[in-house]
Amino acid sequence: MSTKNTIMARIRALNIPHEYHEHAPAHTMADCLALPYAAPDVTFCKNILLCNRQLTAFYLYVTPPEKPFRTSVVSKLIGSSRL
Repeated sequence: MSTKNTIMARIRALNIPHEYHEHAPAHTMADCLALPYAAPDVTFCKNILLCNRQLTAFYLYVTPPEKPFRTSVVSKLIGSSRL
């Protein structure tokens, strides 16, 4: 079973209300806001996958769209000298 199918099966098993929309990659917040289902009641978040220099620790950083991403701030918060 694919990762997507595994996740979707788990969401259904937990009875989590959701809508699923598949789209081309959106690399910027402007790309997200241009999607056809973007509406005032839809919240988009920045999702940034980070790893340390040695590629031994991985992090998913999720933040509101208006908040700037500062590597130095996040590095200090998670205790990693290089991301």
